[in-house]
Amino acid sequence: MKRTLSVILLAAMLAALCACGQQPAEPAPPQPPVQTEPQQPAPGPAAPMEPQAGDSEAPALSGTRDSFNRTWPEMQNAGFWIGLVEDPQAVRMTAEEIADYNAALAGVEGADIEDLSAWPQQLSAGRLLALLRTYGEAPDSGLYTPEGPITADQQATIRGNRNEAALAADNPVQYGFLTENVILRSWPSPLPLYGSPDSPEYDLAAETALKLWEPLLVLHPSADGGWYLVRSYDYLGWVPSASVALCVRSTWDSLCRSLQEEGLTVLAPRLPLEGSFSNPGQQALVLKMGTVLPLVSGSGGADNASADNCYIVRLPQRKEDGTLGLVPARVPKNEDVTPGFLPFTTENLLRQAFKLLGRRYGWGGTAEGWDCSSLCQDVYRTMGIFLPRNSGSQRRVPGCFDVEGSTVSEKQALLEGLLPGAMLELRGHQTLYIGSFDGEDYVIHATHGVYDALGRFYNANAVIVSSAEAFRSNGRTLMENFRAFSVPEASAN
Repeated sequence: MKRTLSVILLAAMLAALCACGQQPAEPAPPQPPVQTEPQQPAPGPAAPMEPQAGDSEAPALSGTRDSFNRTWPEMQNAGFWIGLVEDPQAVRMTAEEIADYNAALAGVEGADIEDLSAWPQQLSAGRLLALLRTYGEAPDSGLYTPEGPITADQQATIRGNRNEAALAADNPVQYGFLTENVILRSWPSPLPLYGSPDSPEYDLAAETALKLWEPLLVLHPSADGGWYLVRSYDYLGWVPSASVALCVRSTWDSLCRSLQEEGLTVLAPRLPLEGSFSNPGQQALVLKMGTVLPLVSGSGGADNASADNCYIVRLPQRKEDGTLGLVPARVPKNEDVTPGFLPFTTENLLRQAFKLLGRRYGWGGTAEGWDCSSLCQDVYRTMGIFLPRNSGSQRRVPGCFDVEGSTVSEKQALLEGLLPGAMLELRGHQTLYIGSFDGEDYVIHATHGVYDALGRFYNANAVIVSSAEAFRSNGRTLMENFRAFSVPEASAN
């Protein structure tokens, strides 16, 4: 149940326009991802609302609500929305229910979630070849590099670096962990690829950002040795081999259990680690929201420093032979971290989401930013819920129901029965429902740009709060465009 405050909101807030990451493919048989092209600023809604008197000024994302489409500064804070919920600290799923929910995700068609422990330890040449060709045999000839259109030589180099000649009848699967944050790519190449010469913010070869300590299946090396084809729980692609530390299966299994059961979860958007005399590279590591590190119990300290008022964790390190080394490190307890995961409550969910407010939009996690679906994924990850990566996959999770074809009033009525945290999906975009105020529904989302009702474009490239009554470039409101509401809940398992 929600309480309505006495203050009256003015007209619709700003619209949301966002490009989300591509859809990954199932490993067998693989299918090319369904690519959502980044949407560029359009002239505005096809049928804009009539302007209100005195509304000639350009809109602002936030302000004093003294002109059209402005919002109260209070609405930019989690506490505002938490105050509208009757029992924001009520636990919505227990740890056991969340574990069951995560396990159920791997069996959902189209969710693109894999139980890595269930993969075979060897892949046939046919299956591995199909995985190598998930994104095609080479980048499309219509793409652009920073220097201009991609050339035939560049395409041939990338094609050859996939190393198909090295396929054997049986190809062993190796096990490893990331030793730093990386961008997982469609191809074994760092070459940025754009859809047009004037869209350098959208590297279409950037699939997603993977975090330090991410468990990986290592499937195949590139011809130049600089890349591995890997599978994470939610994606397939290429990462630099220098960022992966390999280990035997038993060690991998043990550490995966530790990350789930005895981990330290990062709650801050970004958490730089302190320097270390015994591990000089540690100071360069920055942990992102949702990163989990194995905790060390009963430790006397790390780096010749006390464990008092600190958590002692293990950091993964790649040895000279490419295998995994474990290095102890200190994380002060007053940092924005928690042992285990946060309880799944509405208050925790809103506080985590609003920590990302104003953060840079980054297609596929580039620019150290968040795109629309990674925002949802990382917020839920801090509570131990491991969602799919992309918006099209997130709409298939247990607890999702289709609203395409429903009227606006029907969608609004459904939202009245939902708690904040529901993921509201529209084609190519994902938003996170934060609540209703005076009969109007609001979302937080990472977006490239927004429109007001007059068709005026605001270049956001950030995480913002906006009304569901705001417009997209097709002249329809967010509410009109919503296709599915996804609500992770125990009853959906």
